[in-house]
Amino acid sequence: MREGVSRVLMAGDVVEALARGQQSAHPNCSSSWRTFTVGGHNLTDCEAYRQGLTPTHYTCNTTDRTRTDDVILAECRSACSADAACSVMHWQGLKANNFSEDAIGQCFLLHQACFTASKYDTELAPSFCMQTEMCSRAPEPANAPVYTAISVALSLGGSVRRAVGSVRKYERNPILVQDRPWETRLDNGYPNVVPPSGGDPNQAGPTSWQLWYGDCISAPTPGAPGCEKQVLLYANSTDGLAWHKPTLGLYDIGPPHHKENNVVLYGGGLGVTYDAHDPDSSQHRYVGLGRACWASGTCPLDAVRTSSVGVASDSDADLAVSADGLIWHGVATLAWPSPQRYDCHNQVFWDEPLQRYVAVTRDGFSGPVGRTIGITTSPTGALGFDTTAAPLEALYGDEQRQLYSQITFRWHNTFLGIVMVYEAQSGEGRVRCRLAWSNAPESTEWRWVDAEGEAGGLAGAEFVPLGAAGSFDSHICFAAARPIPHAAEERIYCSRPRRLERVPTHTLAQPPRSRPPPCNHRVTTV
Repeated sequence: MREGVSRVLMAGDVVEALARGQQSAHPNCSSSWRTFTVGGHNLTDCEAYRQGLTPTHYTCNTTDRTRTDDVILAECRSACSADAACSVMHWQGLKANNFSEDAIGQCFLLHQACFTASKYDTELAPSFCMQTEMCSRAPEPANAPVYTAISVALSLGGSVRRAVGSVRKYERNPILVQDRPWETRLDNGYPNVVPPSGGDPNQAGPTSWQLWYGDCISAPTPGAPGCEKQVLLYANSTDGLAWHKPTLGLYDIGPPHHKENNVVLYGGGLGVTYDAHDPDSSQHRYVGLGRACWASGTCPLDAVRTSSVGVASDSDADLAVSADGLIWHGVATLAWPSPQRYDCHNQVFWDEPLQRYVAVTRDGFSGPVGRTIGITTSPTGALGFDTTAAPLEALYGDEQRQLYSQITFRWHNTFLGIVMVYEAQSGEGRVRCRLAWSNAPESTEWRWVDAEGEAGGLAGAEFVPLGAAGSFDSHICFAAARPIPHAAEERIYCSRPRRLERVPTHTLAQPPRSRPPPCNHRVTTV
């Protein structure tokens, strides 16, 4: 292809370039070389070995690598810089040379992204150290042509540039409003949307669109002011646009409605995902994560102790499965130590290439960076997580812009995250949806797609922009699930209340037009 000739790229082309960490054919790296982790494992340990320590080696799982002549570390970096296909440099310092970077060692150039890593503990392991680094390529020319795909832009005029694409809001938003007496506060709606067949037309699955969303109600009189309890509500749809709230008969909210409502169970910040990778498990079609009464579901509103934010403190499970998304069975209590907290939109999903479950939650609440994103993966392919340590702090902001929650999903050969950035000190309580990416979910290498400008991406371009002042979606964006392919578009669902918490409640006679989530956004495909 000739330089400067425009064409539309398939999304896979964009992701491959991103995942490799390279910028097309531009051969020069800047002076910035950085180490990184994969799956929570540090791939660089030379400094530790120089100090007399012997940590376990972890190395990238890739066969597309080239060994060069044995060179010092700086020359290995130069070799990667000169190779346009090199995405990662791997150098091994020798014990015989005191692991010195100024002595000859083995040099490898990796030509594939490093998504997973494996332990290297053979009898030779103590005889060398490992230095694994990525380089930062030089910036592209200002006049480089730009090509867009969903939410990432790419240029082939000698370089690659990441950029956030644009969305088109559905002209009939909002598509669901709070119009039931018990829907007094949907400002922490945390929506979860599952399309027919779970999004895979080749799989048997639900025949309708499904939505689970959070509500904040009071006990013992639902509809009264306050937020003493959080519950999970359910709706369904034939087209994903016009939603029906069925009477489920599952949860007694007290008089006068009792069980004539669409409440599924008691709990807050709950993530629900369709999971059909195990065809032999009839009870395991949906997975839920968050502090809730998953197993009993119907625990009385006035009989369960809660925290100050209405989240169940004595829930019967934090991880659950269901055959239909309505009747749940608790799997495990996940009592992660501090700083993990459940008061956010939690998420769990199966990743086929990794053959692991991924859990996304919150780490922290206070301190210099406030709320942060915590991510962990299951130790095996079974549904369960190690709780001996808190999930890895994968991404953080600052005291002014805190990371409320993150919807994480695989996009071809990398991972994207729709991050809810909370402007904690603005006085307006705004939450903006911004886009981040990483080669692996459980990693400290999450980066903002729009990493330029003030705060290095924290104040960058919005993925789903807030509406104009005075509009129903002017204050908050809580994303739901991943972008959902449908016909010739990608749908991005989100909850769009006007204010976060501290909002006056309303009765059914005065439905709060200021907070009617969720909404739906559409992104045209390429």
